Amino acid sequence: MSAEPRISLQINGKRFDHWTSVEVERHVNCYSTVKFETPFEPNRKEFRQNIKPFSFAPVQVFVGDGLLFTGTMMDVNPAADASSSAVSVTCYARPAILDDCEPPNSAYDDGGMEFDGMDIVEIASKICGALGFKADIASDGSVQDVQFSKKKIRIGRRGGRGAKGSKFARMSLQPGDKPQSFLAGLAKQRDLMLTDDEDGDLLLLQPVAAGHPVAKLVFDGLPPVIAVTPQFNPQDFFSEITAWTPTVRGRKGTKYTQKNPLLDGVIRPSSFKPDDTDRGNAQETARSHMGRMFGNMVGWEVELPTMLDPNGNLYVPNTTILLTAPKAMIYLETELLIRTVTLRQDPNASTCTLGVVLPGSFSGKFPEFFPWEEPEIAALQKTR
Repeated sequence: MSAEPRISLQINGKRFDHWTSVEVERHVNCYSTVKFETPFEPNRKEFRQNIKPFSFAPVQVFVGDGLLFTGTMMDVNPAADASSSAVSVTCYARPAILDDCEPPNSAYDDGGMEFDGMDIVEIASKICGALGFKADIASDGSVQDVQFSKKKIRIGRRGGRGAKGSKFARMSLQPGDKPQSFLAGLAKQRDLMLTDDEDGDLLLLQPVAAGHPVAKLVFDGLPPVIAVTPQFNPQDFFSEITAWTPTVRGRKGTKYTQKNPLLDGVIRPSSFKPDDTDRGNAQETARSHMGRMFGNMVGWEVELPTMLDPNGNLYVPNTTILLTAPKAMIYLETELLIRTVTLRQDPNASTCTLGVVLPGSFSGKFPEFFPWEEPEIAALQKTR
C-alpha cells in the first residue's frame, strides 16, 4: 500500500498549516465542499486575517503535490468554552454560487443571457463567465456536436429545444431564475451531470460506463473495509413512471410510460410533467427519470482506512468498484458507481468514505439485477 499523501490548505493564496482536521467531499452530480477545524487564536494576526466571516476568501486544497479543490470560504463558526476553543470552517467549490446568485445586471445587456442555437457547453460558459469562472465538458465525455439546423428545431415552452443533436433552440435565462436549476434542466436532457474540477470551474460530466472498476472490495467484518452501510428508500421505488409533456402553441402534449422491469406484481405508479422538454421526448425523459430513480432508492456507504485505491491513486467520483458485502445485503459481487468520495485527515489518520449506487443511476440505464437477489434470479434478470 502506498503511503498516504498529506492534505494541505491555501487561504488567500498563502499556505495555512494550523488546521487540526480536514474533510473534502467530492460528488459526481453536485459541487465539492471542504470542512476544516482550526484552533481559535484571536490574538494571532495571521488567524484574524485568514479566518474571517463574510470574507468569501479563496481556498485551495492540495493532496500531496496535486491540486484537488478550488473554492470559497463560506461558514465560519467559532465555538469556545472555559476549557477549549476552535473554529469550524466550511468552503464550497466556485460553481456552487450558481445556486446562490444570478448573473449581474450587466450580463443581460444586449441579449447576453439568450442562447439561440447553442449547445450546453456554450450556454454554461456564458453564464459561468459572468460569475468569474469557466465551464467545460470532461475530456472523456461524449457530447458530440451536430450541425445546427433550424429545420430540426421545434419551438416549445420558453423556446423549447432542438429535436436532434446537442444544440438547443431558443433558450434564455430570465432575471430571477437560478442558473443552477436552469443548467441542471438542460444537463438532464443530455444525460450529463454538473460538478466541479480541481481549478474550481464547472465540469459537465457523463456517467462512466461499467466495466473498469478501480478496486475489488470484500466486507466480511474484517479489514481492509471498515464498514458498509446500506441506505434503502422504498418510497422512491416505482413500478412505472409516466412523463406527460405539455401542450404548446396548440400542439397537443403526449405521454410515455416506462415500466420497471425489476418490480413485477406490485402497483406503485408515478408520473410527472417535465417543464424543460418538448413533446417528442417523453420516452427519453421517462427512461432517464427511471434511471435516476435507481440512484435514489438504494445506496451504500463504504468506509475505508485509506484515501487510496489498490493502484495507489486517490478514490474519485464517477469511477466504479466491485463490492461484495453480505452483511449489507450485497450477496452477489456487484459493480457499483462511486457517487461521492469523502476524504478525511487529521494528524493521526487518513480515511475515506465512498458513497456508491447502482450502475446506470445517472445515465438512464437500468441495473441488470439487484445484489440481494438469489443467484438464479439475478441470472434470469440479466437475460431480460
